[in-house]
Amino acid sequence: MRRWGEVAPDWLPFIGGKRIPPYAAIIPATLGGLGATAFWLPVLLSWIVPGMHHAEFANGWWELLAKVCITPGILFGPLVLVLTYAYYKRRASANA
Repeated sequence: MRRWGEVAPDWLPFIGGKRIPPYAAIIPATLGGLGATAFWLPVLLSWIVPGMHHAEFANGWWELLAKVCITPGILFGPLVLVLTYAYYKRRASANA
């Protein structure tokens, strides 16, 4: 049994059965986490910065529902960065 993400599956051409370098996952994950964070940052800022323009809602319940539904998207980028760091500590630090 191979550890998932550490060795490429045998059926892949050229790299099948070979070790996957940790930075082949760390670099794209970091860029993706930073990109997702930057994408959602204006929404988060409109919620917490007084006077910044944000969508108008008919009442507070609709606004609460929107925030509950949007919060997972806002958290996605930072969570990817946290998981990428944990992967880095486990894989890249062990190889150093």
